[in-house]
Amino acid sequence: MVTAIMIVEMMGRPGPHIQDKLKEHIGKLDSIKGTKIIKKMFSDLKDIKDQNMFSCFSEVEFECDSFKTLAEITIGFMPASIEVVDPSQVKINCKESTEVLSALVDRLHQYDNVAKQAQGRIYQLQREMTAATKMLEIHGLIKDGKLTEKAIKKIKKK
Repeated sequence: MVTAIMIVEMMGRPGPHIQDKLKEHIGKLDSIKGTKIIKKMFSDLKDIKDQNMFSCFSEVEFECDSFKTLAEITIGFMPASIEVVDPSQVKINCKESTEVLSALVDRLHQYDNVAKQAQGRIYQLQREMTAATKMLEIHGLIKDGKLTEKAIKKIKKK
């Protein structure tokens, strides 16, 4: 058995929705085979005014039947922090270490794919913005990156 404590944070809005989603997310831990929750605590909702967001976190102490299960939970839940409480030393065999590393690599590939798709979309949007800016400049609606009087008049008419 491996005992660990993890902290999972969520941020977004609206606040009550974030709290519900965090509880739902932590609740999934109950359904993971070989895992038993020992203790869980949920923070109060914090209003992050300068970002117009809300934040909350949960601290969960749990037991796993193996280090592999702990690694899968860590990869799946993406906690802000995780601490192995017991045992003081963990021994894993080659098969288990291969499975843990393969799961980690798989997740990294998924994130890399998302990042590449986002980069492609950003590049596409930048090209479209450049083309739109040129069209607005041609029609005299933008000059030096600012709306012209002509553009302001058109906007006010609508």
